Amino acid sequence: IESWFSEKTGFICCLADREEIKTLEPAEIKPLLARAAKSHSEFLNLAVTDEKGVVIASLTPLSVNLDGQTYFIAVQSSTGYVSEVLYSNELQKPVTVIASPVKKQGRASGMLVGTIDLGLFNGVMEAGRFGKTGESFLVDREGLIIAGSRLAAEHEGGDVAASKALTDLNLSPEDVDNKQINEVPSEFGRYQDYRGVEVLGVYQWLDPVNLGIVVKKDFSEIREESGSAARSGFAAAVIATGILLPFIFILSGKLSRPLEELARTADQIAAGDYGVTVNAYSNFELNSLAASFNKMSRKLKQNHEGQMKQIAVLKEKKQELAMQNEELIDAVNRLEVLAVTDPLTGAYNRRYIISEIKKELAASVRHGLPLSVIMVDIDHYKNINDRHGHQVGDDVLREFVQVLSGCIRTSDVLGRYGGEEFIVISPFTKLQEAIRLAERLRETVNKWPFETTYGFLKFTISLGVASFDGDAGVCDLNDESLEDILVDRLLAQADAEMYKAKAQGRNRVSPSLSEPETGNGE
Repeated sequence: IESWFSEKTGFICCLADREEIKTLEPAEIKPLLARAAKSHSEFLNLAVTDEKGVVIASLTPLSVNLDGQTYFIAVQSSTGYVSEVLYSNELQKPVTVIASPVKKQGRASGMLVGTIDLGLFNGVMEAGRFGKTGESFLVDREGLIIAGSRLAAEHEGGDVAASKALTDLNLSPEDVDNKQINEVPSEFGRYQDYRGVEVLGVYQWLDPVNLGIVVKKDFSEIREESGSAARSGFAAAVIATGILLPFIFILSGKLSRPLEELARTADQIAAGDYGVTVNAYSNFELNSLAASFNKMSRKLKQNHEGQMKQIAVLKEKKQELAMQNEELIDAVNRLEVLAVTDPLTGAYNRRYIISEIKKELAASVRHGLPLSVIMVDIDHYKNINDRHGHQVGDDVLREFVQVLSGCIRTSDVLGRYGGEEFIVISPFTKLQEAIRLAERLRETVNKWPFETTYGFLKFTISLGVASFDGDAGVCDLNDESLEDILVDRLLAQADAEMYKAKAQGRNRVSPSLSEPETGNGE
């Protein structure tokens, strides 16, 4: 009986923990209660209340407030609770209630209640009906018979359930009125039962389920049986032992071998060998256990295989994402390069060159160091296009950038300013040093044979140099308009010097090394 109640209490606790119950929404709760009642038909009713004890969902019509019930109060601090015996006015029979709190965010927000008809145990009590007068029955805390008695109905006086059953053995009827039966946990002895007949009985209080159980038999029947039992008992014992002993050995082997097989198979599963099964070849109970075990093993194998497939898919997706991520990074890098470079020559474009000049000007002012800019133009580049075509002209520009890149320093920046005009930014470089760099560029290009589809070509360049000496008093670079003015002035001076070089005959640098230095873009 205790095991049965423990199982049902566990079921109620699990059901109370379902998300549908926790919503406290009747539309969500009722279908779940209906499904639960089909698989657990021993419950007369299943109902859910809110935190105030008001029933919000029930299998049978029940619109009562359970707030005052003792089990509603007790269940607030308990995960599962079995009530005292209750007498249902509607059913006209004794019942008990199993309750569990419905918890949301750690606190009780309602209660799940399952009602059980204690008449279910009449069949269990039949096991104690031995002989003519033997019987077993259940009693409540006050000693009232609630299930199982076969002699109570025959007792003169009618309704025994409404009177004391006198199950505390050594207590008189008067004492039962003043003392609850559960105060005597267990007792065995000879006494007069509720019929006034002398009996030999045993009583046990089942505290977890708030029930007592009594098994008894009339003493006169026991005395009558004991005489014949004493005469035949010894012979029967010898015969029984001789007959049963071989069967005991056979039976123990039939029981132990399947259990050993189950334990061995369980060890295999624990080691990761999912899906193994066992054949019990034993009695019905062990065969049923083996069938459930095999079902569990196959389910574990299916779950394991499913998980491994999911892991494989996730690994594949991870690899795909890694490849896509690499492709994305590569595309971003290409876009960054395209955003700042000239697509024909690979040199930096004009927008990037302007931003670099602004950045280097800020650094020049901050550290008081010079900055130089060299404007470069290919002499008579139009003639190359007109004579050999634009394809040859493009080839010349691409190789021209490679030649200049090989001559400048790693700290210098080369960019295409427009058409056949290019700019070299030389950070922390004074005017004279920049002029010498420009001369080196001019001499290299002058001697270089440029390879094209037409053949090898040679041409010259004209270069103009402008320099800023890093004087912070010239302008406030925090003022963007003044910064733009200084950039324009520096570029305009370099451009003017480049045209000056062209006017002087091309293939030269302006100013030359022999000319006096000028600074600050003047």
